[in-house]
Amino acid sequence: MTDGEFEALARVAAGMLDAPIATISRFGARMTRLGGSGVSWPPTDEEPFLRWAVRSDAMALPPAVIDLEPAPPGAELLAADGIAAACLVPLRDTDETCGVLAIYTRTRPVVSHAVRRGLIDLGEIASSLLAARRTRVGG
Repeated sequence: MTDGEFEALARVAAGMLDAPIATISRFGARMTRLGGSGVSWPPTDEEPFLRWAVRSDAMALPPAVIDLEPAPPGAELLAADGIAAACLVPLRDTDETCGVLAIYTRTRPVVSHAVRRGLIDLGEIASSLLAARRTRVGG
């Protein structure tokens, strides 16, 4: 599998919310960005915010829309880039969150039922791709 698959998923997610930026990231000792659309900042700028979102109850009901003003922990650099909100979908490996599909918008997005379902489906596809990649490389 190539990162092109994750980049395509990020483009579709960004388009669903008419958002300028979307990323798909995997957690490990360090966060790895698997794909993105419109993103110019390094993963290290995004990692503290995404780790906070996973540790807190912010993503209890995905997709979670989180306002970045005032900036939640770790989101200061993202908010400074003109991003007003993040819509987050956890990527799961069984019961554990192993990554995040993050869509960044300049205004708080309105997430209809159809968009909600579509974003959850994209998260499930990304999770399946991650699992296949892990199985293929043996870990």
